Amino acid sequence: TKQTEYYRDYAIALAYSGDAESGQEILQEAIDYGLKEDSIYYAKGEMENAQGRYDAAIQEFRQCIGITDDYGMKERAYLMLYDIYDEKGEDVNQRNVLIEARKTLPSENQMQVLERLAQIDIELADKSGNSDYRKEAINTLLEVETQGWATYDTYDTLAVLYEKQGQLDLARQAADSMLEKYGEDYNIYMRYAFLEIDAQELLANTSRDYTQFAQYYEKALQLYTEQQSDNNADSEMELLKNLYAQVVEGGWVE
Repeated sequence: TKQTEYYRDYAIALAYSGDAESGQEILQEAIDYGLKEDSIYYAKGEMENAQGRYDAAIQEFRQCIGITDDYGMKERAYLMLYDIYDEKGEDVNQRNVLIEARKTLPSENQMQVLERLAQIDIELADKSGNSDYRKEAINTLLEVETQGWATYDTYDTLAVLYEKQGQLDLARQAADSMLEKYGEDYNIYMRYAFLEIDAQELLANTSRDYTQFAQYYEKALQLYTEQQSDNNADSEMELLKNLYAQVVEGGWVE
């Protein structure tokens, strides 16, 4: 009932505010009022977590996941496990718990799971140099798009991942989607400029043409100057400025 859930949430809040003892008392009242078993495990998990008892918290959330038929609660329990493994610095377990959640939860309960899975895969790819993680991140973000949850950041991340994988046409398509859906900004033209540099580097020296790169760069710079405040420099844009200077220095553009 609503009343028992109110007691449960109040007990959790007390634990996080540092008063675990009162939290326990309130939780016991909720249990006396008939709080469901899955909710009890969930609350205990939160309360153990609040006190930094991570292994005990993991056990409680696992019990909750094992018995609950409430997908919202199951999703929250998985995300709590993800956060706990984050605290413990166990990134492989973070990924495993999200993969399990993805298999177990219905698609409407997967938005946060997919977003976090893409993020942890990107971190693991950068750390290990294993591009399989990047492939999984791409597939995960495509699933986010299929579900209709894609944002500007989804396409931006896809553009970066495809570029790192050397899939320049797909990276361009992701940038095209940003332009089409969200309109012009410096970041989009910056993506195009980086992709153009990559494309020219695949060609023999004699065949290279940096005209298009220069156009993208100038458009990016113009919008960047309009959009950015001085104290908020974009490190990627600074990198692009250096690349442009090198291209000019090499006599590739007038």
